[in-house]
Amino acid sequence: MNSDTKTKSTNAKYVVMDEHTLGYLIDETPNVMGVLAGSVKRRGHNPMNGPATIVHGNTRLRPANEIDFEFFRVALPSDFNADDAAGDCQIEAAPKELAGWVKALVKVTSELVQAVEYTPLGVRGIKAVQAAKKALGNIPGSGC
Repeated sequence: MNSDTKTKSTNAKYVVMDEHTLGYLIDETPNVMGVLAGSVKRRGHNPMNGPATIVHGNTRLRPANEIDFEFFRVALPSDFNADDAAGDCQIEAAPKELAGWVKALVKVTSELVQAVEYTPLGVRGIKAVQAAKKALGNIPGSGC
C-alpha cells in the first residue's frame, strides 16, 4: 500500500473495557479496541497480544478518565480530552433527589478521608486523599 493512501485516524476515544482493560476506539474499526494496558489481577487484555474484540451485548465499555490512566499506569495521551469522558455521564433527577445524593456523597467522602488520612498510603493514595480534601474544602459543612 502506498503511503499516500494511508490515513491516520484522529478520532480516538479512550475507554475502559469491563473494568479490566484500558484502550482506545477509532471509527474505522468499531468492533476492535486497541489495548493500552490491562490489569493482571482483573484478567485484563495484554497489549502484547494485539487488539481486543468487542462483543456487542457482552462487552461493557465506558469512557476513560484521568484516574483510569493513572490506575493502569499509562501516560495521559496528548489528544485526551477530559470533557469527552465526562460528556457521556448525564443523570436526570429532581433537584431534591440530586441534593440528597450530593449530601450522601459528601458524608461518605468525608468519612473516607478521615478513615485513611493517617494510614500509610502509597503516592496514589496520598494524591486521592489530597484531591478529596480539596474538593470537600469547597463544600460547606463537609468537615474538611
